[in-house]
Amino acid sequence: MTPSKRIMKLDLVAGTYKPADRQFQDITSVKITDLASLFSESFAGTVDDEQETLEEWCEEIRAFSLNKYGPFINDASFVVTHDDMPIAAITCSLFKNVPLITYIVTHPNFQRQSLGKELLNKLIASLKSLQYTTVYLVASNNNLPAISLYESMGFQSFDYNWDAVLNNSPLNLKTQ
Repeated sequence: MTPSKRIMKLDLVAGTYKPADRQFQDITSVKITDLASLFSESFAGTVDDEQETLEEWCEEIRAFSLNKYGPFINDASFVVTHDDMPIAAITCSLFKNVPLITYIVTHPNFQRQSLGKELLNKLIASLKSLQYTTVYLVASNNNLPAISLYESMGFQSFDYNWDAVLNNSPLNLKTQ
């Protein structure tokens, strides 16, 4: 049986990533309730929809910002707003010393406008400036639009379990 999710890896040293001219905001500058609405509406009806309530999304956002998945990397977590409301966001944590994109979401009304790609480019440039050499994410195998985006950015399917990731990566993924 094939696992339902895959771990994908991007080598940050190999490519050049230039963020768009768009204004990105620090994700912590946005109210948790507004982020929860964005996450809820972005996940609704997708293969990753687990029917979370707004309250559950508020709790999840609080939890990851308080290091649920390892230290939250605020310098690599961003939001895009429109009319003072978040329309897309990306978050990153240091999961067992490995940079991990924990979430990337775009409101359905703003999809297919390259926001995900722009957020990924901004995150990648930020991680490179912080001297990281790789970044990982977990994608549902059935989320073909997301996998297509990640592959277009250079991400490659790496494995299906974290033991393989952690055993094949140096503990300190920053350049010396």
